[in-house]
Amino acid sequence: MGKEDFNEEFLCSINFLGYTTMLQIFRLTKEYFSEKKIGWENCVAVCTDGAASMADYRLGAVAKIIEVAHKEMLFTHCIIHLEPLATKN
Repeated sequence: MGKEDFNEEFLCSINFLGYTTMLQIFRLTKEYFSEKKIGWENCVAVCTDGAASMADYRLGAVAKIIEVAHKEMLFTHCIIHLEPLATKN
């Protein structure tokens, strides 16, 4: 399998009302996967903004996703959030 066999696509945009918790993020993502008949085995990586509700390795949404997807999945921090730091004078 070569690098041309991979592509990156925007999956979805989900509106969250009010305070966003790890459980809400995971529940709505799980509902979306179920509605679209997407298997968790297709989730090979997650990229987040680093917020605790997403990134906490024990309680964050990523930890819950790893539980239902697979242990070897990739987890990265979105580099675009570092862009403002790199462009400051």
